[in-house]
Amino acid sequence: MNVLLFALGSFTLLLAVVHVVGGGRGVLRPMLGARFDPTARATMHVVWHAITAHLVLAGAVMVGVSLGAWPEGGALLVGAVSVLHLVFAGLFLTVAATSSLPRAWLALGQWMAFLPLGLLGLWAVA
Repeated sequence: MNVLLFALGSFTLLLAVVHVVGGGRGVLRPMLGARFDPTARATMHVVWHAITAHLVLAGAVMVGVSLGAWPEGGALLVGAVSVLHLVFAGLFLTVAATSSLPRAWLALGQWMAFLPLGLLGLWAVA
């Protein structure tokens, strides 16, 4: 068993729970109640659920690979998930850096979870 990968997968699944509970209350509900273009609002609703699905599937893949599932290609799956986490971290950091939001790097702090998950995930399968 790859203990680091199991821990990363477990943390990703925990992050999915935090996303649903905290993000639902702090991001999704206010966004759905905001007055802006209905198509844009519906699109953001789908994106929020897509991130939920990504976190659940990514966590399940990491835990599964850590326990020996997908012996052929498991490292490739984890590598793909890890690269996606790094892309998400980069997107949050880019938006934070170009935002006029005060303390944007904290307000958009999701990068603090995605960056180590991506880096450690790549390291775990290297």
